[in-house]
Amino acid sequence: MIPADLPTLHHLTRPAMGTLTGITVASAAPEAEILPKIDAAFAEIGRWESLLSEWRPDSLTARLNGLPGGCADLPPEAGALFLLAGRISLASGGAFSLVWQGGRLWQHDAGVWCADGGPVGLGGILKGFLVDRAILALEAAGAHDFLIDAAGDIGARGDAPGQSGWPVRVGAGLDGAGAGSGRTLRLRDRSISTSDQRRQPGHIVDPRTGAPVDTAASVTVLAPTGAEADGLATAMLACGCRLRWPETSVIWQDRR
Repeated sequence: MIPADLPTLHHLTRPAMGTLTGITVASAAPEAEILPKIDAAFAEIGRWESLLSEWRPDSLTARLNGLPGGCADLPPEAGALFLLAGRISLASGGAFSLVWQGGRLWQHDAGVWCADGGPVGLGGILKGFLVDRAILALEAAGAHDFLIDAAGDIGARGDAPGQSGWPVRVGAGLDGAGAGSGRTLRLRDRSISTSDQRRQPGHIVDPRTGAPVDTAASVTVLAPTGAEADGLATAMLACGCRLRWPETSVIWQDRR
């Protein structure tokens, strides 16, 4: 007989963050109780994507880009994201930045940010931040064991049923050996992000020059938060260097 309290997997996949995003929750609770929690996580992703994606014409980021010296009031969470991006930019010598080719982004006052001289784009860090927001939404709803997978940006809490952590495969197909290659990591209470050019050649751009980064490498970063993992993976791929950052681990693979 199977124990009634044995956790099972509840999973939903939806378009989000420009890709198909999957949320899996391990719980012994009935599906009718778990699915609203997953819905709340997707709603939080959508809310912050609408607020910050430069591709949304009514977003706060689009407002910053709308006029020279444009300013916008940002929620504290967004301001913290901008400050984190500034730290990563400094650590990478400008190989990572929210502004391109000499643009400026600065905190004018408490909660007020301004931009000038170049477009603001959060593509190198936003997906990890959105994974963080979904994690907080699931935790607020009472979920303890779950995995969020946004095609290269992954966050996990707790354990998969009968396992320690959640199995996550990285580097699959990088060496030409097919999808079954790579290595499996156990992700628990951490986030992971992989940055490479395989899925979208040329989509990672050096903000100092505006030119696509020419690399055959793949950089995977494990970090306490998704925003850190995403931003650092992008920065390291762009600069071709290993950045020192607290509580992070890096897997660097190069097909050449």
